[in-house]
Amino acid sequence: MTQRPQFLEAYLDGEMTPEKELQLLDWLAAAPANVRLFVRETHMHRTLRDALAAMPLQQTEPRRPRRKPARTKTAMWLLAQTGAPPKKKRGAPPFPAPRHAPVPDLEPVDAGPPSRLAKLQAVRARAKRTRLWWAGAAAAAVLVLAAELLFHPFRDHIAPSLAGGRPSLARVAHTEGDVYVVRNGARTPAVPGDALFEGDGLLTAGRVGAALLTCPDATTLALAAETEILLAAPRSRAVPAPARNALRHVRLAAGALIVQAAKRPPGAELAFTTPHAAVTVLGTRLTLVARRNATRVEVVTGLVRVTCAQSGQTGVLKQDTYAVVKDTIVVAARPDLARHYAAGLLALYTFDEPSGDLLRDVSGLIPPLSLRITDPASVMRLPDGGLRLLAPTLVASEVPAEKITHACRGSGEIAIETWLRPAEDMAHAPTAGERGQISPRRIVTISSDYGNRDFTLGQSGTDYMVRLRTTATDAGGVGDRQKGYLLSVPVGPAIASRTHLVVTYDSLGVLRLYLNGREAGMKVVKGKLSNWDPSFRLGLGSEFGPYGNTWLGDLYMVGFYSRALSPPEVREHYEAGLAHQSLNWR
Repeated sequence: MTQRPQFLEAYLDGEMTPEKELQLLDWLAAAPANVRLFVRETHMHRTLRDALAAMPLQQTEPRRPRRKPARTKTAMWLLAQTGAPPKKKRGAPPFPAPRHAPVPDLEPVDAGPPSRLAKLQAVRARAKRTRLWWAGAAAAAVLVLAAELLFHPFRDHIAPSLAGGRPSLARVAHTEGDVYVVRNGARTPAVPGDALFEGDGLLTAGRVGAALLTCPDATTLALAAETEILLAAPRSRAVPAPARNALRHVRLAAGALIVQAAKRPPGAELAFTTPHAAVTVLGTRLTLVARRNATRVEVVTGLVRVTCAQSGQTGVLKQDTYAVVKDTIVVAARPDLARHYAAGLLALYTFDEPSGDLLRDVSGLIPPLSLRITDPASVMRLPDGGLRLLAPTLVASEVPAEKITHACRGSGEIAIETWLRPAEDMAHAPTAGERGQISPRRIVTISSDYGNRDFTLGQSGTDYMVRLRTTATDAGGVGDRQKGYLLSVPVGPAIASRTHLVVTYDSLGVLRLYLNGREAGMKVVKGKLSNWDPSFRLGLGSEFGPYGNTWLGDLYMVGFYSRALSPPEVREHYEAGLAHQSLNWR
């Protein structure tokens, strides 16, 4: 049988010391029988304590016979207080009032040191005070937390609806790279879940900055890299009640914006303003791009009303149209960017940046794959839009082209589209590889070095050449090492002119090359794209590694698709590009 230790007696008497507390804990942890003994003893102790507490603390005098008057201390005390004797009871003679009536002794007589019961009562009182203290501390903690939620400077991350009593107009749903909320002139890094209010701005900075905003009415705004917007005050406060707290006015200072707007009642339409135009959305999907000289509005579905800021000219854009707003509004059919975006576009570069070493991916597909110019002094911005490579340099992504390689591995197809004009020297500069085979100068490449690639479009003399890696080719994307290419198309002297070039590879294994909307070469290439390496980067104008094989000339547009474009689509893109050039909107 488990022995009852001495420190258990101390626990029951409330005379525990730190050493005895440690001994008690060790004793309880030693064996389950100790725990059972502890529970039994404490239960018995509590039962006895409650029974003793219910008993009177002082016994009264033994009851005397009725015939004898009971001159108790209580009677003497009542006589002294009232000045009159108590009422005479029948059968009992009265007693005279004493000269000095002592105060009755109603308290228990101190019999020496405090008993165990008194100690238990003291322990119970201390436990009650401890519980009250902890309850007060918990209440104080709740008050402090509530004050923190209400008055913390970054309370929008926790309870945005409490910020100044203003309703939130939009919420950050996704971010990539450097994205900032601009509030009262201060920038704060944006995180998913942040609420934006009237007067707030959102800025996507850096090479891969992108963000997605969602509104309560299911309107979405996708911001590309280096885009800045402001949730401005509406131009009219008189709106229907359901749309009174909805986002109604956005200022696009610079950058590209893809909008999916929900339909709204008349008078509550979503409006956008840029330095050149005012755009009113009537429930649609559109792309809005603001550049230094003009604004482009492209409508995918629905209707958009456009107003020129300078001339005041107003027009309505229908589905599958776009407008360029400068001094006036010029409308064209079959928008290039919107049509590309709907056709499985993965990455798009239009080279609209006026300066700097960053080339943005304006496809709208998150995350963007922006490019960096290694030597900005080796390039020149063209007045009508485009990038001229004057001297050897590499324009490449700083991160792997994963979104291209993964999408093409999944679909088994790819299409590469570009508008370009080679430098005149390129027609007289065929190149040879390290083993004597033809090695084209790199226009567009997804590779890691000279001998490992997924895809390369290049030029050798007056020929355009294609290398494509499949499960049936080598790591360099060629079938014959002596040739150094899979497909070659001779162009002749016209190669120095502005050209629309498209390369497609479909799931049937057919590799095609189109020049200015027409098929110029075709070859069946066995294998699949399942061995493409997602660690390869995207490069323009040169190869990764020491060999270089640089290409010089003008680039106006480069795009990547996750499927092979059909011949009618290639022709359509060519015609849209011609219309785009005639507008000269940049």
